[in-house]
Amino acid sequence: MNTIFTVLLLLVAFYYSDGSHIKVGRAQSTTSYDVFAVKLVTSGKNRWTRRSSLSGRDSQVAERAVTVRSSLSGRDSQVAERAVTETALPAWTSATAGAVGNIFSRTVIAPLERVRVQMIADPSKYSNMVVAMKDIYAKEGLKGLWAGNVLNCLRIGPQMGIAFFAKDYFKTMYAGEGNKPTPLQTLAASMSSGICCQTGIYPLDLIRTRMMTSPGAYTGFGDCISQTISKEGLSALYKGLLPANMFAVPYYGTQFFVYDTLKQQYCTFQRPSDDPRPAHPLLGIPLGAVSSMTACAIAFPFQMAWKRMQVQGVAGRPILYANSLDCLQKVVKTEGVRGVYSGLSANLVKLAPTGAISFLAVEAIKDLMGWRAGQYKA
Repeated sequence: MNTIFTVLLLLVAFYYSDGSHIKVGRAQSTTSYDVFAVKLVTSGKNRWTRRSSLSGRDSQVAERAVTVRSSLSGRDSQVAERAVTETALPAWTSATAGAVGNIFSRTVIAPLERVRVQMIADPSKYSNMVVAMKDIYAKEGLKGLWAGNVLNCLRIGPQMGIAFFAKDYFKTMYAGEGNKPTPLQTLAASMSSGICCQTGIYPLDLIRTRMMTSPGAYTGFGDCISQTISKEGLSALYKGLLPANMFAVPYYGTQFFVYDTLKQQYCTFQRPSDDPRPAHPLLGIPLGAVSSMTACAIAFPFQMAWKRMQVQGVAGRPILYANSLDCLQKVVKTEGVRGVYSGLSANLVKLAPTGAISFLAVEAIKDLMGWRAGQYKA
């Protein structure tokens, strides 16, 4: 009986002479769970939306409509209160959390990053990570393990800021404002974010890779840019961009898709659809590690081709490949399938803690700043 009474209350309409009216009801696609929201019907439009996103006369009508909440009680009242006062999270909050969280994580695991890139660039020199780390330490000292970290942070900050921003932006674009994205739309948004973030910061990545893997070849950041342009032309700053995006699409597509999917499954497992369990920041540790390692395993052949293309012809290395496809073909022919995955173990060892720390930091920053659905206030 209470359910019937509540439904009747939720179907109360307020009409104006121009035919505009508002309904308060249970929205099916406003967020990842069912919530009470405002349904706006104006000039033939029919959509679920949050009251906070309305303006002008629509807002005034909605203000009258949501007074029906006063007739609700218990959990229905709590859920209705959350829906009509909640402000949608702007994409910049994800961008900021993603940038800061990843700068922190990259600084923590910088030695593993140095070893990873060195083993991909010079696979024949090192039999394993320990040998590579000892060699770097012997030649460059402790600071050599953090070589390129400042530049890496200058790269990873905007790169991951763009990635997190683009993911949320494309989710909204593909699913429509206020709609919950389907798994396919989530995957498409994640893959699109990979292209945006990789292309946007690519020259920084190329310079960082060359400086990191060729110590002594350049006196600094400016010298590396100057030598690269003078010897190879301006277009050299984008050498390897195609294989980089061939890597970025499956990598970011897989990483964000796996993370968001696992997180959603955790929050809704054995819970009512309108009342998911909150995601604790510590959840970022296992989900971040799993999603990052899965993405790496899937996308690694493209990363191998991309990194070899970036450093060929630098510091005495021979020019062996015409393009990324030629690189993959020659590596398979001369080194076998094992050569395609040369450096994968170092990548996985590095990415497990990187992904865990990155997503932990991102989730913690969102909690600290109140950047959660139902907490954020414009």
